[in-house]
Formats: sequence, C-alpha cells, structure tokens
Amino acid sequence: MALLLGSVNSGFEVFVHRGDLFRLCLRMLAICAVVSVVTVLAQRELMACLLPCFNVIIRLLQSDFVASPRAVEMHNEWMIQMTPFLLRAVSLSDQLALRRFVELPPFFVGVNHALVPLVLLITAVTSWPFASSREAAVRALLTLLGLPLVVALTTPLLLVARVQMWIVELALQHGAGSREPALVSAAIFMESGGRWLLPLTVAIACVAVSKRLCVGGAVHPLKGRRPSTFARPVKVVFAPVCVEAVEMPPGVR
Repeated sequence: MALLLGSVNSGFEVFVHRGDLFRLCLRMLAICAVVSVVTVLAQRELMACLLPCFNVIIRLLQSDFVASPRAVEMHNEWMIQMTPFLLRAVSLSDQLALRRFVELPPFFVGVNHALVPLVLLITAVTSWPFASSREAAVRALLTLLGLPLVVALTTPLLLVARVQMWIVELALQHGAGSREPALVSAAIFMESGGRWLLPLTVAIACVAVSKRLCVGGAVHPLKGRRPSTFARPVKVVFAPVCVEAVEMPPGVR
C-alpha cells in the first residue's frame, strides 16, 4: 500500500498514492463494521472484563463513595448500573448534608456507549498498514499501554461525574450554590467529542511511534510498482516551520 509515514530531518515525509488512499478508507470502514459487530455480539463478555477495571478507576478518581458497576439488561438493552454508597458525609449547604453510609440512587450508562472508544481505537490502529510483523507487534504493545488511558477517561469518568452532578443539583434545589466539580467539567468535554478524539489520538501516537521504532528512515512504498496514469503519487513534507506539497510527475519514484 502506497502510504508512508517517515522522518525527514526534523520533519515528516508522507507519500500518498491517491488510489491507495481510497482503498485505505474502504479498509477502515470494513474494519470498523467488523469490530462493531463483534463488540455488539460480545458486549456482555467485554463488560465482564472491563467492569473490574471500571471499579478500580472509580475508586481512584474520588473517595466519597464506593460502587461496584454491573451490567444489567433493561428494555432489551445492556446497561452499566452503578449504585454509589457514601463513605462520608457530603455537605449540601450550611445546614444540610448527605449522611454517610447511605445508598444513592442508581446511575446508568449504555454498554454500547461505553464501547465506542474501544471500537475507534481498534479500528484506527489496525486500519493503517504496517511494514513488518515486528512493527505490528510493537503497535499492539503500544495500544495495550494506551488502553488504560482510554478506559479511564471515558465510562468511569462519566459515571463519577454523573454522581457529582446529581449532588450539585440537589444542593441547588435546597438553595445552596455550588461550583462545578473538575471531574464534571472533564466529563462534559469528553461527552462533547473528547471520547472520539482521545482514542484516535492514542491510535495515531501508536502508529507513529511504532513506525519510528521499526521503520526508521523513509522507505518509499511505491518502489517496484508500475505508476498509474490516473492516480499519481503526492509527496507532502511537513517541516517544523513550513509545509511543502509537491506533486511528483508520473514515473518518478
């Protein structure tokens, strides 16, 4: 496939063959469809693996309550249910507070909603071609290292933020002013597009680092291929201070 990410001095050099760019898009759509179907069919099993991680991350994000998220089926849809149990009193106003050792109402997040970042991460990582099995192995290892970040900043953050937002709204109902907690602000950002941006950013980093470690210098992917009359390669050089795009004539490799 005529796509390359390599280093040129302190910048980056990318060779893109227009026909291969179209095939890359088709490959990405196909992989996304396959991964989506697999996650929908195996969502219960995936949640069984992820829920213990969610529980640990929720405890790390805050210390006001404990909760053990679990998967429940509601109206033919799998949901993540979390019922917080307060460990200490939470002040609502000067005269009111939530007593400790009380159970709050349950909070829910859709399982499909929780799995979207994982689908995006796997799709983006596997769609970009790799030059060797060594590069594929390095990329897989980097993806496993980045996976906890994607998991921590999506569903567990959202669940904790919903509890904190419920407490803020309860305080407002009793006439007490309250600032928006930092985790709520972070969750609002994630739900406004950050949950899509984060896995794609992690995937791009994994692809770039794996190519840097395994490929090193630029290896032209069009070498040995017959140039196409209708799809000529485009060379794009990304330098630290400028961006130069040069269209290469047919037959130039």
